[in-house]
Amino acid sequence: MNEALNVNISEKHHFLIPSQLLNLNKTKDLLTYQGRIMASGKELVTKINSSMMKTSRAQDVRKDTEKMMKTYANWEEFLLPAPTSLAILGQLVFISAKKDFSVNHGMKDKQFKFIDHPDALPSSVLHSGVPENNLWMLGLRALLGIGVLVTSRGGGILAQKGACPLLSGNSLRSLECPRRQSTMAQPVKFLSQEEAQRIDEELFTEYQYSVDQLMELAGLSCATAIAQAYPLESLLKSRPAVLVVCGPGNNGGDGLVCARHLKLFGYEPRIVYPKRPNKPLFQNLTVQCEKMDIPFLPEMPSEEEVIDEAYNLVVDAIFGFSFHGAVREPFGSIISTLKKATVPIASIDIPSGWDVEKGNADGLQPDMLISLTAPKKSAMHFRGRYHYLGGRFVPPALEKKYQLNLPQYPGTDCVLRLP
Repeated sequence: MNEALNVNISEKHHFLIPSQLLNLNKTKDLLTYQGRIMASGKELVTKINSSMMKTSRAQDVRKDTEKMMKTYANWEEFLLPAPTSLAILGQLVFISAKKDFSVNHGMKDKQFKFIDHPDALPSSVLHSGVPENNLWMLGLRALLGIGVLVTSRGGGILAQKGACPLLSGNSLRSLECPRRQSTMAQPVKFLSQEEAQRIDEELFTEYQYSVDQLMELAGLSCATAIAQAYPLESLLKSRPAVLVVCGPGNNGGDGLVCARHLKLFGYEPRIVYPKRPNKPLFQNLTVQCEKMDIPFLPEMPSEEEVIDEAYNLVVDAIFGFSFHGAVREPFGSIISTLKKATVPIASIDIPSGWDVEKGNADGLQPDMLISLTAPKKSAMHFRGRYHYLGGRFVPPALEKKYQLNLPQYPGTDCVLRLP
């Protein structure tokens, strides 16, 4: 213990102590604080605390005592300077311990007013008022190292690189740490073809969604994800032209809705729709695009150079998760042309021509994949830059039944970028 107390504290290193939270910058203050948290009858600590209190001014003692009484203090405002050696040792103790160090442990019906995510916050000394936790001794064992360890320089680097905002000094009341949440939550489920079909069927039958209703939600999600990944100001060509290639099924319908919303977002979509179903739903979607002055090309450009020169992006809305078997013409030729093009491709739900579960290493390799409802198993083989989840419409009971483990969408967004 003497070695721990005699270390050089002139180094400007920090680690968070989510407890009595003094802003200690002097040797005597550090020792005084250590005396407080270890005041469990230890003679050495008592002597140190007593001697330091004698050298403190009455005003300092009064301020320290006032801070000590604030059990629910907003601890993010306070940092404890200490050498890295102390912090590392305490952190190692915390990692190896079997004790539950979460903030809520042992608190029963009590709550901390200024901590949004107490279960994600390890601390052994915050509950100083909970005698059953024997937290004074745990604080001694942890040696002031429980919490988040950073140095002044390291904290700045982590904050600049987009690390958990806990290290950047932002207000904790609005703080969410996506990395911590994603590591603690169960992973998103990747659906088989049969599971995807059953979910769709239940949405139509038990939950009374209509096909055009889900198609509208899906197409809007696709357009929103594309606008996030390829904003207008980032496009290389002066005209924000986008080629939307639609197939004969529901995936093609999603593409038509996507094209309509892209037009509203300021893009200039062009649609290739070689096999149009003779159904009112698809006829209505076609009319809606035509009424918005979205051109339908008579055929797919046969040369990839033409696509690369004219368009910033291609939306692949040819085949969805219901696809199986061989690719028929004209879509075989269309996919072959797209494979040779260098312009980015955004595939809706499934890259066209892929096996829904096994993928296709030799098939279309899109730059973006927009999974709808939940990712399909083939998405595990996706190697592009942008993988988005779209379609924020899954009822909680259905999500629970199929154990989808869908992540929480940010704010009111209908899309979420997946890692």
